[in-house]
Amino acid sequence: MFFIISKLFTFMLSPITWVFLLLISCIFAKNKKRRIIITLSAFYFFSNSFISTEVMNCLEPKHQTITEDYKAIVVLAGFVSYDQNTELTGFAESIDRLLHGLKEHQKNTNQYMIISGGSGSLSMPEMKESTIARNFIKDLNINTDKIINEPFSKNTFQNALYTKAVLKQLGLENEKILLVTSAYHMSRAKACFDKQGINSIIYPVDYKAGPRKYNFDHLLLPSLSAFQDWYIILHEWVGLFTYRLKSYI
Repeated sequence: MFFIISKLFTFMLSPITWVFLLLISCIFAKNKKRRIIITLSAFYFFSNSFISTEVMNCLEPKHQTITEDYKAIVVLAGFVSYDQNTELTGFAESIDRLLHGLKEHQKNTNQYMIISGGSGSLSMPEMKESTIARNFIKDLNINTDKIINEPFSKNTFQNALYTKAVLKQLGLENEKILLVTSAYHMSRAKACFDKQGINSIIYPVDYKAGPRKYNFDHLLLPSLSAFQDWYIILHEWVGLFTYRLKSYI
């Protein structure tokens, strides 16, 4: 039920939705001028790349060189899909998770790599992301004997919960693992894995913010990408708040 509610609530986290609702409200507002000013202000705030980048920078941990040993790599899904019509595998921006996880795995192919993630779709529960990803890796003629897919988790809490079960089956539940996910998602992921007693080294990838810039378009011109950044930021903030309420972290 929590999974279904979270999916239905997701569309309300988009600032574009808020601006659209404000525009509609302008039609019925008595003080139209005031409402239009509020709408334009909201649009400019959420479309400003400098503001969204600064906030995103606060969410993303700094990337650090790995200096500790680990016994397994855990890659969180959320980067892959499969089109049954074309029979093609599709990838999202967060494909960095898989690519960097594979890169680390190729340094020591005797280590296990666990791809954790089932279906994040209400309409296509059979689309198990980790299974799709592992099959794609296999199609590349990469040895998948040590690559395990965990196809049951539907959210970050379950990623940690079911990964712990896999680690236990492998006899690695007390060993240190490398946790690979998007930088903006790392705080919640790390907290979930800590809650399950999994000793993890963070390996954030897929950075959104990047270095601070002062060029004209970044500072002043509206950008659609800023709306997407705000959606990610709000999704993580709400996720952290909800997970604390439910004692997931």
